[in-house]
Amino acid sequence: MPVPSASSTITRPWPNMVATITAASLCPINGSSISGKHESAISAFSRPRSLRSIAILLVVLEHGTYFDFGRRPNRYDAQFFLNGVELFFVLSGFLIGRILIRQMQQSNQPATMLRHFWIRRWLRTLPLYFAALLANVWLVYAGWMVGNTDTISWRFLLFLQNFRWYFNGFFMESWSLAVEEWFYLLFPIGLLLLRKVFSFPKAFLMAAAGMLLFAVGYRWHISPLVTNAEQWDMLLRKLVLCRLDALMVGCLLAWAWENHAIWLTRFRWPLFVVGLLVYLSVLVIPGFPNSSYFRLAYLSVNAMAIGGMLPLFACLPAIGTWPQSIIGFISKISYSMYLVHAMVLGLMLHNPLLNTGHYWLNLLLYSTATIGIASITYRCIEKPVLQYRDKHFAA
Repeated sequence: MPVPSASSTITRPWPNMVATITAASLCPINGSSISGKHESAISAFSRPRSLRSIAILLVVLEHGTYFDFGRRPNRYDAQFFLNGVELFFVLSGFLIGRILIRQMQQSNQPATMLRHFWIRRWLRTLPLYFAALLANVWLVYAGWMVGNTDTISWRFLLFLQNFRWYFNGFFMESWSLAVEEWFYLLFPIGLLLLRKVFSFPKAFLMAAAGMLLFAVGYRWHISPLVTNAEQWDMLLRKLVLCRLDALMVGCLLAWAWENHAIWLTRFRWPLFVVGLLVYLSVLVIPGFPNSSYFRLAYLSVNAMAIGGMLPLFACLPAIGTWPQSIIGFISKISYSMYLVHAMVLGLMLHNPLLNTGHYWLNLLLYSTATIGIASITYRCIEKPVLQYRDKHFAA
């Protein structure tokens, strides 16, 4: 996801803030300066490679628990701890929120700016998505991978496979991509419309809060259909209209960071501790999946807990050169890894020749193959398209 360079200059007309800032030193309040420690932290938070790397590794590990079904009575316990997709949602909302805050205020033609924004987003996400969709179709019809051919439809072309109802048995990892794509489309449109009536800060907060509350309301609407953990997963956790709230938490965090970064960094430890306790509270809160808490509030509260923990990561000390290189590499291929890992998993589970029968060896082979194939798809598909995008549609 594009992040402004450290030398870029940004103008913000909001009150009680300096008018001109740089991406390396965001958010002094009322003209106050930021200490070197806080300035370094703010700069670090604008480079989310570490968090993106953590998120994709958590996704790969979570889905790797499929190899352990013989000993694991319920795979949903992994979702509460290896919650990489939820971290992706909050991080994506944060990054896109900051882009929209900056660009929509600078532009005198917000509709033109949004068209440019969408072109850059779609060139980032669609080519590899459609390549993965075709690969999944071929693998299923060729018999290499289990899949429900009745589920394959035109809906996957428009990200409608899980818009308001669930799908099952084919290209299951695409559910979160549909949530992301609809967020890219709906939130900016809502922001643009509200901006015609309200000031930009009010429009941004109203759009984010409104979409968050709508997601909770849709979960309330559909929750009577949920009677077990699998239905909770398919109907509440994986529907577009139910999950926009996590991205809105990221957008609200972006607004807070643009306005009150110094306070977020100053209180990073209390925020982290509270966020961690809330995140782990699922261990002691009873009633999954039938209680009102898990049906209505849990997914939003969990996203808020993740958002509360993020400022601490901005203040962690720098690490050495070679760990940075590894983090940068994993971050760079993270989107490819997400689209590749489920195919690798499906091939190994369905083909005895690829399944060693040993959990840890399977996990090692699965992880290695995912990184290797993702590196190839990044070089052959993602990288050329991104180079074209950056040349013809510069940020």
